[in-house]
Amino acid sequence: MAEIMARILKNAPLHELLEHFRAGALHKDLGFRQENKKMERQGAKMTVDAIKHIDNFGELGRQAIIALMNFDPEPGVRTWAAAELLVDKPEIAVPVLQQIHQSGKFSERSKAFFLLMMHEIDVNHPELAIDKALRRAELAAGAARYEAETGRTQTPSEQGPPRPN
Repeated sequence: MAEIMARILKNAPLHELLEHFRAGALHKDLGFRQENKKMERQGAKMTVDAIKHIDNFGELGRQAIIALMNFDPEPGVRTWAAAELLVDKPEIAVPVLQQIHQSGKFSERSKAFFLLMMHEIDVNHPELAIDKALRRAELAAGAARYEAETGRTQTPSEQGPPRPN
């Protein structure tokens, strides 16, 4: 099944890839709300698979993700689109995540907070930074876990410097 989906996505037009990304983000959020880890992982895989092919569209693909981040009615989709842009285009992703963190539902605020915290660590503590692909996977998995584990919605600067593991 995965092989069939990979072939479909490889030849899909940009609008279908964006719908796949959006569906994955919604699936991931629903899994988080229902505490269904399998559903979360499936949604994460869908977003990652879509991004691999959206990246093949170059700047047009990036602009499409920016449009999702700015205009999608679902905060979960906007959050995950911002996560994809955070490494390459923090100047536009950070303000969106800050807005979601300040005004969203608790689960949305916590995901945005986690993404902002990870970005702050990357910027202020580059010695702790890791490669882009691993960072994307960490951001996607960690944001959902953060709320469940801590229940905190502080801003990244309120957390202080990162603590060694």
